[in-house]
Amino acid sequence: MCYFYFVVFPEPMESAHASLTKGQQLYVIDGDTIWLNREKIRIANIDTPEISDAKCESELARGLEAKAALKRLLDGNEIQITRGDPKTRRMIDQYGRTLALVRVNGKDVGETLIGRNLARRWIGKRMPWCFLEN
Repeated sequence: MCYFYFVVFPEPMESAHASLTKGQQLYVIDGDTIWLNREKIRIANIDTPEISDAKCESELARGLEAKAALKRLLDGNEIQITRGDPKTRRMIDQYGRTLALVRVNGKDVGETLIGRNLARRWIGKRMPWCFLEN
């Protein structure tokens, strides 16, 4: 079972790959960002709606849904982290977060969230999540 804690100071881990084991600290920040031990990780291949800077109520609701889904995917499962964005080869984003692909029991978490319509593929820039509703 995973334990969820908030850790204040991020610090990069040494290995290129990591699996979550009992006793490691994991906290889901939003649908595409987690804290693993003392490292803030941005899932490299997806974009999910914002929670803290949502532009509309529907974005906030969708962001909370994506966060909850990511938490369920990670909770109690084997997690593999592959650091670095496979497309750009960048290791860190503009906010200092580690870019990484995240897999649970061998399945890409980003692809799973995309398949559930809770995320979209990262295309190199943010796109709006708020749309005019009639």
